Amino acid sequence: MSRPGHDPDSGPDTGTDPVGINARKHDHIRAFALDPGIERNASGFDAIRLTHRALPELDRAGIDPSVGFLGKRLSFPLIISSMTGGAGDDIARINRNLAEAAEACGVAMAVGSQRVMLADPAARASFDLRPFAPNAVLVSNVGAVQLNYGFGADECRALIELLDADGLYLHLNPLQEVVQPDGDTDFSDLAAKLAALVPQIPVPVLLKERRHSQRHRHGQGDDPRRRSVRHCGPPACSRAGIAPSSDSENRASAPRI
Repeated sequence: MSRPGHDPDSGPDTGTDPVGINARKHDHIRAFALDPGIERNASGFDAIRLTHRALPELDRAGIDPSVGFLGKRLSFPLIISSMTGGAGDDIARINRNLAEAAEACGVAMAVGSQRVMLADPAARASFDLRPFAPNAVLVSNVGAVQLNYGFGADECRALIELLDADGLYLHLNPLQEVVQPDGDTDFSDLAAKLAALVPQIPVPVLLKERRHSQRHRHGQGDDPRRRSVRHCGPPACSRAGIAPSSDSENRASAPRI
């Protein structure tokens, strides 16, 4: 499916308004910067309590928090996940700073959705991050729903090539797409398309669930949603952290800036 007026034979439907796509990227940044009520002091880490042990019976020097991830070694299991990306010096600076931080700390980084770089070549600079993180794990990113709007293996490989990525996120964010203006809302048959895409991609494909709310229910047993994900083919699924988790709530309640 494509948006009205788009010729499916002309390539992927990258959006009828590249300026609008970039404007949303800048709106996100301004909203978080200007609204003190959005995602402040609610990361969940404050709920963690470490139990003091006066007799720990271990050698601190023998503790190794490093883990393997996408063929490389992380100093500890942390990924800076999908903050932003698009045209503009401020967005490029944010991503470069994050890439340099990932490199310095030995953690992974996933970029924001790269669809914008196909709609607006000026956005490519914000995703050209390998010079700033030569050894870090870098992960490309695009919405899975784009598979219903002309995206395929060739487009995904182009995103991976620019970033020199170690993996590819296909993010799942149906609620955000429904509530945002001009969202892409054809979610039909995506599981089958994901299963067909995975073998064509040269790096591991990971599903990324952008949770619509922090109040996510756990312990639901054999959830049919998890069964459908298992049949898609990607080897792992990531649940996004706190900032994207309430993005839909921010869109629904906040005025446009």
